[in-house]
Amino acid sequence: MVFYNECYPFHADGRTFFKEMFNDTIFSIDNQYQPIPRWYIELGKYKIAEDARYTLTDPRKSVFDNAATLTPIGKWDNKLFFSARANKQNYLFYYDLKEKNSNSIQISYPENSFAIPEEHSFIPKCMSDDGKYLISYEIQENDENPVIILAEK
Repeated sequence: MVFYNECYPFHADGRTFFKEMFNDTIFSIDNQYQPIPRWYIELGKYKIAEDARYTLTDPRKSVFDNAATLTPIGKWDNKLFFSARANKQNYLFYYDLKEKNSNSIQISYPENSFAIPEEHSFIPKCMSDDGKYLISYEIQENDENPVIILAEK
């Protein structure tokens, strides 16, 4: 399989899944090492144009500002968690596999938390394999002192 853009793997239920940045499908790998479509994500008006997925320039720096980029974080309790970027804003949301709906989540930083502005919210980068922790990092202006954040569910 050829990836034209960044590939985001995650581990859940004893399997490895992956999603290409601008692809709307999450794949798993079967025992013959073949990609198998597992979940399809309908982005509606936020879907990037098909031909934009194969351009040589980075679509994030072009006219595709309205397109959403989804990064899978992990799966827990029949929910797929994602971080998303659309219209120059970051979001955290989950898709409920049983109910077939999605919901946005906002996790605010605690007060006096490393002087992070109030309007910022916690957007995790990944999930621990046991589904217990959402993990992220923040690099402040002084990037010699990055902050690693663990949030227990």
